[in-house]
Amino acid sequence: MAAFPLPTLDLHIPDPLRQLFHHCESICVAACCDLDAFDVSAAQVGTWLAHEPATATAEMLGQFDRLLRSIAEHRGPVQAGEWNGCFNHTWQTPHDCLTHFVDWRRAISEAIRGMDDPPFFSPTWLSEPVVALRNAILAERAFDRLPILADALEEAGCDNRFILDHLRADDDHAHHCWVLDVLGTGGGQSMA
Repeated sequence: MAAFPLPTLDLHIPDPLRQLFHHCESICVAACCDLDAFDVSAAQVGTWLAHEPATATAEMLGQFDRLLRSIAEHRGPVQAGEWNGCFNHTWQTPHDCLTHFVDWRRAISEAIRGMDDPPFFSPTWLSEPVVALRNAILAERAFDRLPILADALEEAGCDNRFILDHLRADDDHAHHCWVLDVLGTGGGQSMA
């Protein structure tokens, strides 16, 4: 029996996530793949976040989660062409694509943590129980404990419904919970 090739996932990246990607574009000297034509740093992402309302940041984070979820659920190649996704590239496996987005996710989280008045984060929420639970969830990949993390954050003073509702949602967070990254204190564990 002949094996059929797996279908390619064609990423469609909406605004404002697309706007963030375009904001981070730089000039590619080789012009061969566009992947090196981005400044994926917290400083560059932060300049975009600083000029966007909190609602656009919230929408972008939700779009990024949905994008990563669709990639993680796919089994074949993934492409983001020039007209629909900014990157003009095809990844042979979803894992390769997720690995590419690790730097983006890290930069977004670091940029949010580094803002003078971050819209979704307060360092005062980093109580000992919150940090311990966040680290345990990542280490054990126990994403079913995210609602418990929401409770711990509330006890630490978090009243941000966007974060609390996100952690209590029934979504699959196994590869892409931006809240865990924002609550991180650096490096942390990657999603790939």
